[in-house]
Amino acid sequence: MRVSVVIPVYNERAFIEEVLLRVQASPVEKEIIVIDDWSTDGTRQLLEDFDKAQSAGKRETVVQNGKARLPLENLRFLFQPQNAGKGAALRRGFEAASGDIVLVAGCRSRV
Repeated sequence: MRVSVVIPVYNERAFIEEVLLRVQASPVEKEIIVIDDWSTDGTRQLLEDFDKAQSAGKRETVVQNGKARLPLENLRFLFQPQNAGKGAALRRGFEAASGDIVLVAGCRSRV
């Protein structure tokens, strides 16, 4: 059984590295699909850097100012061409998901 974890992000620079590390730490077989909804706070650039590193064949990248290493092998990065909202980001992630179970992860709790 494979799990797809869909993570829609918009301006989550302060949280995205920790979220990805925590999801990666889960011992289940998974794919992680991160959909950036046209972030403007540096999140998009960070994810584009991860995507480029992955495309260049790197298996992991340094995160959290050198304090941790993020495995890249089961990550997929999708980039919205414009801000379309969380619902659109989720739909795109669901379309890309190939797991038997699809979960949604958020970057920060909302009160």
